[in-house]
Parts: sequence; C-alpha cells; structure tokens
Amino acid sequence: PYYGIYDLMNEQNLQLTVGLDIIMRKNIIKQTKQENTEIYRHMSPINHINEAAPPFLIIHGDKDSLTSLGEAQYFASRLDEVSKQSVEFAEIGGAQHAFDVFSSLRSDYVLLGVAERLEQWHRDFLKKNKGN
Repeated sequence: PYYGIYDLMNEQNLQLTVGLDIIMRKNIIKQTKQENTEIYRHMSPINHINEAAPPFLIIHGDKDSLTSLGEAQYFASRLDEVSKQSVEFAEIGGAQHAFDVFSSLRSDYVLLGVAERLEQWHRDFLKKNKGN
C-alpha cells in the first residue's frame, strides 16, 4: 500500500488530524466511529493481520498530512511480528499524501522500486515452486 490507512478506530492514537475522520463520515461510511464501530473495525487492516498474509511493501511519505506515518510504521511492525512472509517499509523523504498522483522524479523512482520488489517476489515464488 501507498500511504495507507490501517486503523480507522485510531486505537493507538497515531492519527494526527481529524481529516480522515471527516472524509470517512461525510463520503465513505456516512457514520461516525461511535455510530458504527463494527464497520470501522472491520474495514481496518490492523484487525486482519494473520500469519498467512502475503508479502507486503508499505510505502509512506514522511510529510503526509492526511494519513499517519506512525500508524503505517505500527501496522508494519505488527504485521512483521505475525506474518510468515516478507514485510518491508519504505519511508519516502519529503513525500506528502498522494505524492504519486503527478509524475515526479520521486514518484518515478518509487514506482521503479515497487516494480523491482514485485519482480523479485515473483522470481522467488517461481524458484520455490519449481517442479510443483
């Protein structure tokens, strides 16, 4: 995920603004956390971590003002504790939320890095499953 949201309930108090709450309430769920706790928890990836998770490459800008870098780091650490697969974290210096919407040297290099990592996971998968 790029600049993901992992805990809609903000149970670790890592979200720094109320912007996400407003977007969720007005445009997506159309209810507050208090009005529909069940759906907020169900939609939170943090609550679905398990050992069978696929490999993850989590990307987050250190200047993101909408979603929390700390929450992304927390999710990555929790996932890494539980998952049997690779969990990697790329903190992108100087990157704001949605930094990849418009092409830039930064977004192009991140894209190349993601493509390379996916190709490596695919090569590893083929190597591991050769002959099956």
